[in-house]
Amino acid sequence: MAQKKSMSLTVHERIQRIERGKKDISLSRQAELLGVSRSAIYYEPRIDPEDILLTQEIDKIYTAFPFMDHGG
Repeated sequence: MAQKKSMSLTVHERIQRIERGKKDISLSRQAELLGVSRSAIYYEPRIDPEDILLTQEIDKIYTAFPFMDHGG
């Protein structure tokens, strides 16, 4: 059985192919055809500003001391 072309794409790539605002095919049907859940179409990750600040501070330390043993 031949694998569908859309299944060789990642979920993110399949979601990017969704065409919003199309009158002739609903979002639900597009999701079904692409093999993704309807909820995946609407998902937007929440980014915690504190996580961004923490990551930036870690990056500053690592950049300043790249030779330091970081416990890995």
